[in-house]
Amino acid sequence: MVNETRTKIEPAILQEILQWMKTDLVFEAEATVCLKLSENAEIKEINQKYRGKNALTDVLSFPCQIPNIPFKGDIIINTAVADQQKGNHTLEKEIAILFIHGLLHLAGMDHIRKKDQAKMHLFELKYQDMLNKTHSLSET
Repeated sequence: MVNETRTKIEPAILQEILQWMKTDLVFEAEATVCLKLSENAEIKEINQKYRGKNALTDVLSFPCQIPNIPFKGDIIINTAVADQQKGNHTLEKEIAILFIHGLLHLAGMDHIRKKDQAKMHLFELKYQDMLNKTHSLSET
C-alpha cells in the first residue's frame, strides 16, 4: 500500500478483505494488488487521462493486462472524496468499502449493464456484511 495522504488505515483490514476474495475464489491464492491512497488533484488527472472524465472520483481500478500472473492490478482511492461520502461510518470503513469495489473490478466485475451491476452489488453487500461483522468501524 502506498499512502500519500495523512489518512490512517490499518493494512490488516485490507489484507483480510483480499483474503476473503481469495477464499471465495474470486482471486487465486497467490493474488496480489497494489493500493494507493491519494487525494483530489492526482486522481482527477488520472481519471481524465485514462477514462476521459475531467472529474473527481472515489476509486479507480486498473486491471493487469498480463495473463496468468498473480498480480491483479492497481487500485487508487481518493481519500478526500471518501471522507465526504462516508456517512455515519469512519473514513477507514469507507476506504475498505471502496477497496472492495476496486477489487471486484479487478476480478472482472462491472456495473455498466444492469445484470452485471446486480451481480457486483451482491458481492459488495456480502463483503461489506463480513466487514461489519469483523470490524467495528462506525463513528463513535
